[in-house]
Amino acid sequence: MVYKIILSPKAILDIEDAFEYYAFRSLQALKNLDKELETAYNAIRINPHYKIKYKNIVGFPLKRFPYLLLYTLDESDKTVLIYSVFNTYLNPAKYPK
Repeated sequence: MVYKIILSPKAILDIEDAFEYYAFRSLQALKNLDKELETAYNAIRINPHYKIKYKNIVGFPLKRFPYLLLYTLDESDKTVLIYSVFNTYLNPAKYPK
């Protein structure tokens, strides 16, 4: 069963910040980040039961970028709510709660 991905407003802002940062660095890095996010979304759609968990929060790390997709599952609706795309280089005190 394929799950539907929903991005929260916070996740959208996090992604916009990441795109803005990498657009300043290089166009290729920006393209690679976009591809990496699409790969992560596709993996989560197919199997959202990833191993990094805290209570009901699941964390999916990107392979080539320092970001962690934090999400919850709704099994009844088959949806995944990504509520943050957390930059792991940030101070751990800023970890979303």
